[in-house]
Amino acid sequence: MNDSFMKNLELLTPEGKPNYAAYLLADENGVSVQIAKYANDNRVNLIENRDFGRCSLMKAFNSVMERMTVENTVFTKIGVPLREERELINSVAMREGVVNAIVHNDYSNGSCPKFEFFSDRLEITSAGGLPFGFDQEDFFQGHSSPRNKEIMRVFRDLEL
Repeated sequence: MNDSFMKNLELLTPEGKPNYAAYLLADENGVSVQIAKYANDNRVNLIENRDFGRCSLMKAFNSVMERMTVENTVFTKIGVPLREERELINSVAMREGVVNAIVHNDYSNGSCPKFEFFSDRLEITSAGGLPFGFDQEDFFQGHSSPRNKEIMRVFRDLEL
């Protein structure tokens, strides 16, 4: 990307160097994005552990969504006159959870988004609390204070 493009996306420091958001969006970085699958409803029997990070957050998002789609079982009930299908996890809600976990994670302390499948649930972990100056009441009233506005903008511009 040229400097004008990076400046428009707020991916440069005041000195004109790529900032941390640019690093997270780069083709190669040191950030992990993990998926784990357990045999039961606890963390005792790990069956799969994958890292989809070390690449741009957009590529990591796409890889995580592909894996989530595989895990999202569709249950079918044959009925008369129609057959009914129901996903284990609503795919729209699941996608939104993955986007939010990746876009709003606090990467400054080395934490990474984590997606864990159990026999009875999916847990999504994204590091960070409420942004500075933001309280619980603000949150529950629906106010927004993006943690990584540059990353959020790039995901929005790419219609992710």
